[in-house]
Amino acid sequence: MKKEEYIDRFDKASNFCRDFTLQFIEEHLPEKINFNIEWHSPKDAEGKRKFLGGRLVSEGDLKQIEYAKARKMLWIDGKIPQWINMNIDDYDEEYTTITIRCCGRLTNQEECLYHESEGNPPFHILGPALPENWESIEKSGKIKLKKAEPTNG
Repeated sequence: MKKEEYIDRFDKASNFCRDFTLQFIEEHLPEKINFNIEWHSPKDAEGKRKFLGGRLVSEGDLKQIEYAKARKMLWIDGKIPQWINMNIDDYDEEYTTITIRCCGRLTNQEECLYHESEGNPPFHILGPALPENWESIEKSGKIKLKKAEPTNG
């Protein structure tokens, strides 16, 4: 996959994630998007984790990531994760925060990407967490999305 195609798919997935979530929630979401990346690998002695491409990152490096940087973090020497899941967990006054979860297997082969049937591989968009016994918007109504706690300083 060419980098321009990846950028186009990342942008399409991010915007769709926001628009899809809006169908289910009561709140308005800010247009500006930032990202959290959930990454589970063992920590070294200094609390850093090995991230895609072998980079060492701290927990803070994977939170509140600006749009262009998040997109760049998933592109490693012409390869991307075979699957990338996105969903919105929270928001604040300025940003809608999309959480990214992805696999550690990198590829530059289109046929190795997951979620082709959804039309934008390797991206898979998930809706917000729904309450127990929620049935539908018509029957149960829209839900409240968790709003990020303000940070001090």
